[in-house]
Amino acid sequence: MIKKILAIILSSLFIFTMACSKNHEKKAYEEAEKILYDNKTSVEVANNYMLALASNDLEGMKYLSNKDLAESLNIKKQDDFMNIVGFRVEESGQRGDSGLYKYTVCKSKEKSPNATLEEYSLVVNKVDNEYKVEKVIASPKYSAFYKDKNIKIRFEDEVKINTLINLDSILDTAYSKQNKGDISQVSVPKAEFGVLSFNFSGEKVALSTKDDKNSYVGIIEIDDSQKTMNVEEQENLQEKSSDDKDKIVGKKLTTLDIYDNCEIKKIQFTKDDSHVAVTYNINGVDRFKFYKTSGDIIPLTLEDTFTEDTYSLIFKSYQDDEILFNVEGVKESNKVRQDLLGSYKISLKDFKLTKI
Repeated sequence: MIKKILAIILSSLFIFTMACSKNHEKKAYEEAEKILYDNKTSVEVANNYMLALASNDLEGMKYLSNKDLAESLNIKKQDDFMNIVGFRVEESGQRGDSGLYKYTVCKSKEKSPNATLEEYSLVVNKVDNEYKVEKVIASPKYSAFYKDKNIKIRFEDEVKINTLINLDSILDTAYSKQNKGDISQVSVPKAEFGVLSFNFSGEKVALSTKDDKNSYVGIIEIDDSQKTMNVEEQENLQEKSSDDKDKIVGKKLTTLDIYDNCEIKKIQFTKDDSHVAVTYNINGVDRFKFYKTSGDIIPLTLEDTFTEDTYSLIFKSYQDDEILFNVEGVKESNKVRQDLLGSYKISLKDFKLTKI
């Protein structure tokens, strides 16, 4: 009897030891996988893919994709789709030999009042010591567009469409920041809407209006209560309205500037939504100005070095705490200095200009 009990105890100890050993081996294997999977390289691949996507670089996207994804890629003509004006990484994680990355993406259509805020999810796999994007999934968050003389807004996948703002709600006069010594108000050009752009949090929309020669740029805040209101609440609110118009969900309009003889091409928020760059075209030359979202202009003093009639300032992107842009010579000018051409960066901390 004692031998039988002893045999049972020994068997149990053996089984327990084997189980512990297997658990230890499993944990060791998982740790080895983490070591073998280079997360830094995976992140670089995901970010480079997003940069290629934002630049409409089809070959770059294919190079960073696995075979199946590369074969499915195509880029539509420039006029047929929205351009990515900025993206921000929101989440990153690793599971085994895969990395998952989520981005908030701001899109806008040049010369047209259309903008979207979307979420992109990228899966990066390691296959034969190469890191390739396996899957890209895009889902809408918010969209703003022109309809019936209004800028309409849709929150995520809701059926209900609200009015963000209409031309009647735009100020009639405002202060221009183009002339520092002039504090008189000028008429706001608002014959029609121009380009739009969401900030990354989805709480604000930068907008432009224009007439046949001048442009206005402002930032409108969205009423947060409208995002969380359910369909029944929205319908009840609509029934209480004294007319058939949608409720305007734009809460506050902040003026950035008025541009004389300019066309606004693009508006881009920084990744922390604290500043905004406005790209404009004057006499065929691209330039940009920089503002706080509160409305204050940042005096970059680029005009002192790169005069408007001689150099184009091509805004490229935000990288970390820096503005990246290129300087190109105006073809018609004979004053171009070759040593000034090239790529530059401006620190968002002290606004120091550095040639790259």
